[in-house]
Amino acid sequence: SEIAAADLWGTYLNDLFIAACEARGRLARNGWHVRSHPFEGGSDHVPFLQHGVPAVLAWHFTDVFYHTSGDDLDKVSPAEMANVGVSAAATSLFLAQGTEADAIAVVRLLQNRAAQRLENEKRNSLAALGKPNADLTEEEKILRAWQVWYAEAFASVRKLSLAPASAALTAEIARAQRHLQRLTESKVKALRRGRK
Repeated sequence: SEIAAADLWGTYLNDLFIAACEARGRLARNGWHVRSHPFEGGSDHVPFLQHGVPAVLAWHFTDVFYHTSGDDLDKVSPAEMANVGVSAAATSLFLAQGTEADAIAVVRLLQNRAAQRLENEKRNSLAALGKPNADLTEEEKILRAWQVWYAEAFASVRKLSLAPASAALTAEIARAQRHLQRLTESKVKALRRGRK
């Protein structure tokens, strides 16, 4: 069913895990292509999310054998299992360290990801606004929903560090949230200009 923006909450885990997968894809050099689908619902990670526990779904797009009697071990890719396993293990080890330096690095990763996401959504919205019956208000809502999501994701980084959030980490999060606000406003203005 359709998901309401109020039901979404940002966490650093999504972007951290996809970054680990992308790094594995570059390092493995075995043709592993990584893409994300930001709001995949209806699988094993959902009960965690419903209880406020950050979770990700690591999967590949279905094939003809998916959920059939032909879905046997001979259809499993050892290379893909190694890629996913290494990515999950690397993410787990990173999370287990929980240093302040790591937390600050994650804030900076999120800042880059937020900029990419807002630019992508702006492009999508401008394309949508070129169609009949397009709704500028609805397109602005999408950008603002991503702004809220990333503001929450920045705040969630406080939980990454095993020690209480330091002044440096708190300042980095605040700086990133201010930058996100300015960036979102620039994208919204671009939508309004593109609509005219």
